Amino acid sequence: MSQMIYRNGNSAKWNGIGYDWKIIKPEEIESHLKDGWLDHPDKLSEPEQKKKPGPKPKKANSDESDNEG
Repeated sequence: MSQMIYRNGNSAKWNGIGYDWKIIKPEEIESHLKDGWLDHPDKLSEPEQKKKPGPKPKKANSDESDNEG
């Protein structure tokens, strides 16, 4: 009997998540799991998207003269 394994990729989609897959012999599963493959597509997660740097937060003005009344 053979075993299908999965990892994030572009070959197919499962619940909107892209994944790669391959079929292996059952005795090979442990080594593939150690290499990052998964034994069920439900274990796939969204790949991290690279965030574009946004604007830097403005520093609060600590000028005490504005606080005097």
